Amino acid sequence: MKRLVDLEEGEIVDLLGDRIAETLMAWLGKHPEIEIFSRDRSQTYAEAITQAVPQAEQVAARWHLLKNASDALFKILQQEHSLVQKYLAPAPEAPKLNNVDIQPPLSDTKFTPAEQRRQKRIELA
Repeated sequence: MKRLVDLEEGEIVDLLGDRIAETLMAWLGKHPEIEIFSRDRSQTYAEAITQAVPQAEQVAARWHLLKNASDALFKILQQEHSLVQKYLAPAPEAPKLNNVDIQPPLSDTKFTPAEQRRQKRIELA
């Protein structure tokens, strides 16, 4: 079964018994008023829509766009796993000179009023 849904209304319009191009073309032949058709990556459906309602604009379904993006991100993360692990590893400790941390003294630093407010928020956190 293949659901056909009116995405503007969020309602099921019809159910097709299969995913065959001819079945969709027959249904589209009865509904030439369709202007935009949101679909998955099925080449069969792309061709059926082009033949049956050539004036209709075909767009990728939002779910499929998100699925494609998440699949691509997952593949990149798999390929770059060692690099990701390297950057997620804890940072090494700050170098010390004669057992003293190398940190500029905050009291000598001049902050703008906005920086002073931000510093107070950080200290309170």
